[in-house]
Order: sequence, then structure tokens, then C-alpha cells
Amino acid sequence: MLVSGITEYRNDDFCGEDFTGSSFENYIFSNCKFNFAIFSESELTGCVFSNCNFTNTRLSDVSASKCEFSNCSFSEASLVGSEFSNCKAIGSSFVGAKLLGFTVNGGNFSYTNFNNCNLKMMDFSRVVMSHAFLQDCNLEKTKFRYADLQGAVLNGSSLANADMRGARVDGVDFKNVNLKKCTVDIAQAVCIAECLGCCVLE
Repeated sequence: MLVSGITEYRNDDFCGEDFTGSSFENYIFSNCKFNFAIFSESELTGCVFSNCNFTNTRLSDVSASKCEFSNCSFSEASLVGSEFSNCKAIGSSFVGAKLLGFTVNGGNFSYTNFNNCNLKMMDFSRVVMSHAFLQDCNLEKTKFRYADLQGAVLNGSSLANADMRGARVDGVDFKNVNLKKCTVDIAQAVCIAECLGCCVLE
């Protein structure tokens, strides 16, 4: 339970709490549980969530700006219609999360786990996603313009009709990725060709 005037919490249990329409600014939560809590239509600004559990949490239509979600679990959570602007989610997991209409504007999602997620038509342009786990994902028509995908794991995913131009793809294995009609730039085309065993000559 939140206490008036206190903005830092450690090892607290907020499971099932209803924060609908609330505003949080510069709050710090470490090792806290938010399972089945409701944050619908809330505003989060400059908050830090470290090692927090958002399993089955309702985060629909949430506006998060300059927040940090490090090593958090969003398993089976609903982020439908939510917007994360310039946020960090390094090491967090979104496996099983409902992400319809989820918007990401900039930020750092390195080492984040999106395995088996439906990310179709999302826009990750200019988002840092180095070493992110994107296995068996639907990435069709998704935009990765100027994103950082270095070392990202895309095994079994579909990038059909996606736009990768300008993205950094060093260290990405494209051998088991559907690239049908995926738009790439010249440097990426060379990288993909080499990954597939081709010898690229000038």
C-alpha cells in the first residue's frame, strides 16, 4: 500500500492494488510485486522499477515517460494502448504480454525478452534493442529504422514486409528468419548475404 509522502519502496507487495488513473513522478520501486495490480490510464514520469514483477498486471493505456524498468517481468501483462517514451527496459521480459497498440518512442530495450510475441506493425525506430531476444516473433510490417539490433536473436521470426533501413544488425544471425519483401539498405544486404554464406565481392 502506498503511503502519502513516501516515494521509495523496497520489497513491498502491491498485488491486486488498483492505481487506475494515478500519477507517479520520480517514484522508486525495488524488488516489488505488482501481480494483478491495475495501472490503467496512469501516468508514470521519471520512475524507476528494479527487479519488479508485473505478472498479469493491467497496464492498459498507460503513459510512461523517462522511466526505467530494469530486470522486470511483464509476463501475461496487458500493455494494450500504452506508450513508453524514452524509457529503459534493460533485461526485462515481455513474454506472453498483450501488446496490441503498444507504442515505444526511443529508449533502451537491450537484453529484453520478447520471445513469441506478436509485434506486427509496431515501430521500434531509433530504439536500442541490442542483444534483445526476438525469437519466434511476428515482426511483419514492423519498423526498425535506425534501431540498434546488434546481437539480437531473431531465430524463427518473420520480418516479412518489415523496414530495417539504417538499423545496426552486426552479429545478427539471419539464417532462420523470414525476410520476404523486407526492406534493407545496401550495408544490411551485404551483412545478410555474408551470414547466409555468400562471398560478397566489389
